Amino acid sequence: KQAISAISSYGSTSIGAGLIIARDQLNTNAFPDHNWSMVLLSDGEENTSPYVDDILPTIPERVRVFTIALGPNSDQQLLNSIATQTGGKFFMAPEAEDLKGVYAIIAGEITGEDVLDISRDSITPDELKYKQVLIDSSVSRIEYTLSWDDGDIGFKIVDPDGRLIDPAVAAEDLNIFYEESDGFKQYTVREPAHGTWMTVTEGVNVSPGGVNFTTITRGRTALRMNGYLDRAEYHSEEPILVSMSIFDNNQYIRGMDVRAQVNLIEEPDQ
Repeated sequence: KQAISAISSYGSTSIGAGLIIARDQLNTNAFPDHNWSMVLLSDGEENTSPYVDDILPTIPERVRVFTIALGPNSDQQLLNSIATQTGGKFFMAPEAEDLKGVYAIIAGEITGEDVLDISRDSITPDELKYKQVLIDSSVSRIEYTLSWDDGDIGFKIVDPDGRLIDPAVAAEDLNIFYEESDGFKQYTVREPAHGTWMTVTEGVNVSPGGVNFTTITRGRTALRMNGYLDRAEYHSEEPILVSMSIFDNNQYIRGMDVRAQVNLIEEPDQ
């Protein structure tokens, strides 16, 4: 947080410069036997060298670049092109509040885990909030993550048998790992019981007006879903063709109902 807060923003945007820094960090510090990925976030159009066209050929072929377009001023076409050329994926974040969910999805892409649930809410002093999440037999590991901005929020989970799990209980269970830092708490459960789990959040030390928080559940599962569009851009009232495939251990699942939500991002002058 301190490092990010120390960054000063100004009017120039050099996406290529960001790629150079990430490339050099991977070449210098990354383990050669690990998967290499970058996450590129931009809220504007590049207007300063070095430019993407000059730098992208210098990125190692093994690197996947996941790109995020933040807000309507972002160059969505360029960011989508970067992701496509490197085998990554492109994401649109209309508002800053959407970034936590996008980052969770990208983390799952890199680690082989899927986002099972994302919930954004607010909580006031001493208030309790509950969220149920169904964990089926295909899930071999789950992560429950809580993040917030100010104050302190209590975080516990409840397994399908009704056992309340807090940090003390997690410390005694070899299959549960708990960690926390400023504005962040997480439980990791190996070989979770199948059934309905629940997260419990409590406003321990928050302002009277409340504080916003996000809970994310990620799971490692053999189920996979891929989605494709017939092209990158569409005009108003044009049909959007979405092709989806779902498979379990490389076996395709047929006859499932898949729903897609399309959000229109307004241009700055609209």
